[in-house]
Amino acid sequence: MVTSLERQLWSFNWILQDALQHSDSKNSSRVLDRMYFLENSIGPYTFPGEIAPGNQDCLYILLDLSINHDNEAFVLGFAMGNDEKARHYHLLLFKFASEFIYSPKHRFNQRQLKFFERGFLYGKSLPTKNLHCTEFERFYSNRIGEIRAYLDIWLEEVEDYRQGLIPQFME
Repeated sequence: MVTSLERQLWSFNWILQDALQHSDSKNSSRVLDRMYFLENSIGPYTFPGEIAPGNQDCLYILLDLSINHDNEAFVLGFAMGNDEKARHYHLLLFKFASEFIYSPKHRFNQRQLKFFERGFLYGKSLPTKNLHCTEFERFYSNRIGEIRAYLDIWLEEVEDYRQGLIPQFME
């Protein structure tokens, strides 16, 4: 398992490919186990921001998040909110589906739904859009801090949004 100190070093010293090889996703079972009906690109009714697992792993690293249920909710919300097609009603529909349509095993609890919404809001706030579509392989030889700066991802903002220290949603 990767320690918090090791994760912090990724910010400046690690290149993305090395970080991926040592990430939590390689050392623990995947948390991502949601309904593909609404989140998978081959599903008939997909939400904006659907993301391939490899790209999701990159977002965990770039957002400096370990893999757990709260962070999964934040990353999925971030990917959806960052999609330029995402609207407030998508957020509401996802929250509804997560509470009432998904099987109990796949539902987000109230705490996780708050993290999802905060991730959505942070994704919306970034000037760089559609990161879920990014071909992260082109960044594999770049330092993580450089990639974050290029994509306008700032860890102080990530933490502020995760903690709920953000403006309320307006559209």
